[in-house]
Amino acid sequence: MTYPGPVVVFIPLWVAILGVQVSNLLDADLGLSMLMAPVGLVLSLVVVHLLIRLRYPQAVVSLEAGQIRVGKRTFSFEQVDAAFLYSLGRGDKRQVNLVLTSGKRKFLEFPIVVRRGQSSLPEEREVMAEVLRRSSIAMPKDPNDPTGRFAHYNFPGHITREEAIDVVLHPPGPNDPLPVPEG
Repeated sequence: MTYPGPVVVFIPLWVAILGVQVSNLLDADLGLSMLMAPVGLVLSLVVVHLLIRLRYPQAVVSLEAGQIRVGKRTFSFEQVDAAFLYSLGRGDKRQVNLVLTSGKRKFLEFPIVVRRGQSSLPEEREVMAEVLRRSSIAMPKDPNDPTGRFAHYNFPGHITREEAIDVVLHPPGPNDPLPVPEG
């Protein structure tokens, strides 16, 4: 995941300003005020970085072991049972993410297209395609639709394993349609 812009800019700036105000309140000299601002800025950047790492842990894929580790949890490729796409924005600002679930629990988001139409790295896409090939992804079933004819409409955003592999290996352009109905 990328760092959220406002968090990275405004929280450290706010902490730096707060540091200067606190030193002024304590009648500290100008040298101490000038020292507290960068120290507060660095400390707040470290805290923001740690919070982002805890909220969005880095996924580690082991192709040999057939496992994905996200934070403290480990999943085998076969445990990946559903995938869905969601996109944010339009045109050049569109972001497309592939979300993998295991037992109806979301555990991994893979950014396919990030801002300005850039896609993830080819090596990352190849690894994710291999994970998808060895997964047990299937469209969810609805008892009222035994043939699965309306699965894309009953479960918006969900895609089949083949569709997931295709969209990962061939990321859509800014105006290309996704393999899910537009809502």
